[in-house]
Amino acid sequence: TAEVLELLTFWKRGTAGGLPFFQSGVLPLQKPNERYFYFILTIITPVVIIIRVCGCDPKKGEQMQINLSELIQSEGKVMSIEADYQPNWYQAKGGNYKIVQKKPLQMEFTNLGKKKIRLETEIDLTLQMRCDRCLEPVLQEIRIDVSREFDMDKTDQQRIEALDEINFISGNNLDVERFVYGEVLINLPMKVLCREDCKGLCNRCGANLNQVTCNCDTTELDPRMAKIRDIFQNANR
Repeated sequence: TAEVLELLTFWKRGTAGGLPFFQSGVLPLQKPNERYFYFILTIITPVVIIIRVCGCDPKKGEQMQINLSELIQSEGKVMSIEADYQPNWYQAKGGNYKIVQKKPLQMEFTNLGKKKIRLETEIDLTLQMRCDRCLEPVLQEIRIDVSREFDMDKTDQQRIEALDEINFISGNNLDVERFVYGEVLINLPMKVLCREDCKGLCNRCGANLNQVTCNCDTTELDPRMAKIRDIFQNANR
């Protein structure tokens, strides 16, 4: 890349005499500015180069970006990529769920012509959720077979105007984190149960009825009689 060539050129100039502390095999680094420059050159710069080469945008943390520019140029071309879903938590309106297991995505891209791309992959992860009845932790497996087609010829603005739900494409880049997030969101279960016959919690004392039997009065009275019941209960005190 251009960054690598620039770094090597700068290093060569330094060893040729432009930088005094590179003239010998020993780096004295006596001056503060020399120590600072050496730190930038040997530590910070390689990290930035690695991040750029790997396709990660530093402004977006560790989100993985897949560049599809080369694929778009060759009609009929197929490209296979293994990608990792980085987050360890899945954040949704219903709660934040820990991702206890996830498999790398085997993503296959096919150029269908006219800048239309088909993506096929399988999403396989396990979320730690809560039972809707007893609130106990539940391991919920999410497995999704995905086959999506999208038009790379559309601009971001055109997608917005057309109410296109594909928000994981920006320019020629595909955002893996956004892609997985959207697919999981529309496939989250409507109800999570630890078991089909879960008894839930006592609506009076809050005990987990799967584990204990409480002595609470579970008689259901007509709500219109609640005031009369309260009168008798207060009279007996």
